[in-house]
Amino acid sequence: MMKFEILNTKALGEEDFKRAFEKLSRPQKNRCLRFKFEADRRRLAFGEELLRELIKKELGCTEEDITISREASGRPVATAKGEELFVSITHSGDFVACALSLKPVGIDLEVKREVKPQFLQRVLNQQELEFLKAESDEALGFLKIWTAKEAFVKLTGKGLAGLSEADVLPLMEKGSFEGIKIITSHSSDYACSVIFEE
Repeated sequence: MMKFEILNTKALGEEDFKRAFEKLSRPQKNRCLRFKFEADRRRLAFGEELLRELIKKELGCTEEDITISREASGRPVATAKGEELFVSITHSGDFVACALSLKPVGIDLEVKREVKPQFLQRVLNQQELEFLKAESDEALGFLKIWTAKEAFVKLTGKGLAGLSEADVLPLMEKGSFEGIKIITSHSSDYACSVIFEE
């Protein structure tokens, strides 16, 4: 089982934020309040609320059955009815997304934006640059690669240091590779990749 959800929070107001904030654990409330910008506070609260709703829907849990905490690295950890779950949360712009699985999972979502050629040369290897040339929308093509890389390092737990080692093209081309699977979702506004163990 692997499920994921994407939510555009743009239309959610102050009452929605208060409801989501109240569901946060004490450490997460403190973390949320330390953010300088309201957008960051909203993304944290709505991302965690989206994850709670996904767990309730998929596992038939109540709010009281669910515990969400964070490892020292910041990686989310969830349990439902005493069972440990593999979860991942991401956010960019007005969007939040989360993934839930019984095996390791990573998700990344990025809002579409212009990417400078010198940045592409710095962060992509030659095969990835070749892949990009075949894409009709370079900005979206870059985000397909980038979100797959980020989701992969979340899956492996290597963090940003593992980005340069994340060879995701075989996975992107085949959909499944060496026991790992990828699902992508994109629109004119964003690209999202979920990578998980089959």
